[in-house]
Amino acid sequence: MAKCKKWQLLSRTSKAKIRSRKFDMNKFLSFEEISEHVGIPLRTLYYLQKQGLAPVAYKFGKAYRVHISDYANWLVLNRVPMR
Repeated sequence: MAKCKKWQLLSRTSKAKIRSRKFDMNKFLSFEEISEHVGIPLRTLYYLQKQGLAPVAYKFGKAYRVHISDYANWLVLNRVPMR
């Protein structure tokens, strides 16, 4: 079996959903949506949040929500340049 990158493991339908999704700047994302988009386990995202390495989150009741602009900034700040 050939080695696959994480983005190749996503199904074609989920890739299409991610590409076609138009983000509303007033929208909040759940940790479940972020873990699906980034391709990391939900448990890892909660661990990163506990360590202070996840995007800035707001707690609404029992659920954490991340503003779309905070999520976009977090993605940019954690980008690793290709060599």
